[in-house]
Amino acid sequence: MPRKNSHRMTPEERESKIDEMREWFFQNYEDPQNDVPYDSEDGDYVWMGRGPHEAQDVLYDQFGHDDDVPEDLIEELSNELASECYEWASIDKGEDTYWDALDYSLNPMYMDIVLNTLTRIRVAANTLNETSDGTLLHALLFVHVISCLETYLYDALQDCLTDPACCRRFIENYEAFHKKDIHVSALYKTQEAITDLVKEVIHKVTFHNLKAVKSLYKATLGKDIPVCNSEIEEAVLKRHSIVHHNCRDRDNNEVVISYDDVIALVSKVESHILTLDNIIRESPAAIETVAIPEKEAPKLVSK
Repeated sequence: MPRKNSHRMTPEERESKIDEMREWFFQNYEDPQNDVPYDSEDGDYVWMGRGPHEAQDVLYDQFGHDDDVPEDLIEELSNELASECYEWASIDKGEDTYWDALDYSLNPMYMDIVLNTLTRIRVAANTLNETSDGTLLHALLFVHVISCLETYLYDALQDCLTDPACCRRFIENYEAFHKKDIHVSALYKTQEAITDLVKEVIHKVTFHNLKAVKSLYKATLGKDIPVCNSEIEEAVLKRHSIVHHNCRDRDNNEVVISYDDVIALVSKVESHILTLDNIIRESPAAIETVAIPEKEAPKLVSK
């Protein structure tokens, strides 16, 4: 069935169809300044999974496949809404946010899953070693071992932050939160969305950036945690060369990964994760309230 032609619609029909789309839009989207916290340090809204959305994109997603809605009407309304506000926030209806959809529920067996994957990598390396030289495939397995370490560090941190005391310590001590201004009008919304704020901060961290990960753990547990050692740091640098420079280091020398390299790294990461997990689990969760120095405290800004 051909798409309806707006030129064959009466002015009343055109306006009625635009009103229908406009009503749907404002039932689902709003100006972010109405209900979204603003981070004056970064100069942007803290979207918490609610945007940003462009009117044209969401209107085409909703009405673009409807033959009864001419495209020029979608464009007309899109331009009208864009002139009012370029980026929109989805209205919070108490449903799952983007972060909820993105994050799998923390599996209490995450440690076993990582160790099982390391075992499978060892088996794959043994099989590969029996059949071919496989230098390139060894490099891929080497990278996968580092991914296992990243996954463990991420999941273990998420596990720590399920404890309210650890979560509070993280918010009070992690530098990213010290830079955020909180508008008084958004204070309760920010408090209600604190879990999403924590997730958003964590998702900005690359977990093979071991220095950044160390800062996350120190803010959460209140002490330095040995997230890596010198041998693992060296392996992470090799991973960078493999992934981003086609197996070449900074001096353009080829980075060759052998079967022995893969097996040795599996053993090192496996041992390190087991040691690290014991250290994390022995860390006390209970905290005493520690006042943030006044100069670092978040500012409450009237809006």
